[in-house]
Amino acid sequence: MGTETLTQAPKKAKLPLDYALRCMHDAMEMVRAYDHDPCFVPNADQLVLFEMLHKQITGFAAMSHIMIETMRERASCMRVTPPQKGEGSG
Repeated sequence: MGTETLTQAPKKAKLPLDYALRCMHDAMEMVRAYDHDPCFVPNADQLVLFEMLHKQITGFAAMSHIMIETMRERASCMRVTPPQKGEGSG
């Protein structure tokens, strides 16, 4: 065995969630443009890509339910009850 040490790679910075939302919206608009074009007739490769898009979106939708619950649990663990009206300094 060597004497090399294992180091963790630095964490990649997270992009803002509103940016991710915008990217998803833009991607859906790109795909929807094909549907709205009555002259577009997909070839076999494009049909496969549409099916792959559907699988990706469906998989993400299922995974997002789990992520949302996880985020809610994290938020509830960290949540501090705000002071009620009339409490605290004022």
